[in-house]
Amino acid sequence: MQLTLLSVLALAASVHALPADSSAPVASVEYDRRTSELEIRAATPERISSQLRRLQNKYATSFANFQLNEGRANPLLNASSIGDVVARIVANAPAQRRAPSGTVPLTDVQNELLWVGPLSYGTPAQTFQLDFDTGSSDTFVQPGLYKPAASTSSTTNGQKFRVAYGDGTMATGTVYRETVTIGGLKVKNQAVGAADQSTLDDTSSNGISGFGFPSIAQFKADPVWVTLYKQGKLGSKAQFAFGLSRTKARLDLGGVDKASYSGSLVYSKVDSSSGFWQTPGTLNGKAINAIIDTGTTVVVGPPADVLQICLAAGGTPIVTPSGTSVQVLCGYTPLYRPKFVFTFGGASYTLSAESEAFAEQDGLTIAGIIGADIGLANAWIVGDTFLQNVYAAFEGLQGGNTRVGFAPRKL
Repeated sequence: MQLTLLSVLALAASVHALPADSSAPVASVEYDRRTSELEIRAATPERISSQLRRLQNKYATSFANFQLNEGRANPLLNASSIGDVVARIVANAPAQRRAPSGTVPLTDVQNELLWVGPLSYGTPAQTFQLDFDTGSSDTFVQPGLYKPAASTSSTTNGQKFRVAYGDGTMATGTVYRETVTIGGLKVKNQAVGAADQSTLDDTSSNGISGFGFPSIAQFKADPVWVTLYKQGKLGSKAQFAFGLSRTKARLDLGGVDKASYSGSLVYSKVDSSSGFWQTPGTLNGKAINAIIDTGTTVVVGPPADVLQICLAAGGTPIVTPSGTSVQVLCGYTPLYRPKFVFTFGGASYTLSAESEAFAEQDGLTIAGIIGADIGLANAWIVGDTFLQNVYAAFEGLQGGNTRVGFAPRKL
């Protein structure tokens, strides 16, 4: 995926300041960081590579979902690097296509996410601590947590899901229709998943709730946030917003929390055709096509681009082989920290020293901007390294007037 002249021109036309009478949130969820600062800074090269493999699996699964749902390849797919993975997932799915079921991207339940918050299934409510992820679209919990027999609102047609990846990990489970509660808002007949067997690592997260678009949903059903809007729980706006920080976070539903940011939100147009919150921007002046992904800790871009940006910013690139490509880390010393500036909708946001530092390796601090080929055609995944610096608002249904807005987060 390359940033075309038309998309650059659209960037200039997509700047929108939030109106002064913008509505407050209908509901909010406050949630906590689940990975300690010490754990993050102690990231080893092996752990970084493991996170990147999980991220690749996540996007390969989303690409396969898109192909099964839409009948065509996702426009962001780089078939030369993960086309075989997507093909295997699609090839194993025909039996599931004939019934309303799907496979679940359980690779998200790993130590690459930073925050968890409460979401409940059932009547009476069974509450789980989930990661809220704009880079996927299904909601599921790990094995043994959800008790459908204890809920009077649980239904299922018995359809199973199964997911398996090239590294040998797999999970199976059942898709249910349930009453779901989040932030005090309740919806009915929401598609949710419950794994009954998994070889994936257990973590302090109970699962994941996807806030992407329906075309990448494996359950072939609306994500929770879309159901909230369609059932009238979010008021007049299909909108939600995230405020992430090193110590806590908040998810606002149906509006924005003005106390969480400074100035006005500046919006950039989103291309939702791929199923992701994809918007044009720049990093240190270089044009990027960004997928805004709250479920990814770092920023990930094409290796050659990260190498160039790191060098120009005064960092020390660390290049290691990775399959048929390379992995690029950007190291620096305390005496000279590279400056990274993102621009969206004409407004610029500079990474703080705290958010920029991701790990320590060989006496260098490693920036949370990594070069890796994870199967995206020149797209960037813009995760929490950037999002910790802003309050981010997401608005609009897929195929409509979709946009994402940022404003400096209040400290």
